[in-house]
Amino acid sequence: MAELFSLVLLLAGDMAIAAVARSLIRVLIGAEVVVVAEMRRAAPPGGLSLVAGVAETAAAAVYGLAEGGYV
Repeated sequence: MAELFSLVLLLAGDMAIAAVARSLIRVLIGAEVVVVAEMRRAAPPGGLSLVAGVAETAAAAVYGLAEGGYV
């Protein structure tokens, strides 16, 4: 019975960790959207390719962190 309780406790802990990681990724993506929107608003008309490059770099960094298991 103690083993079953331990298993349920471990599964609940894993689910909590996964939920926190998902929430953190959502926060990072939301922050990225806000930053890109502000950059786009402040960018000169011909500078949108720069904004696209920065957004691509930021998205690649977040993806790399998630793939590496840091998030």
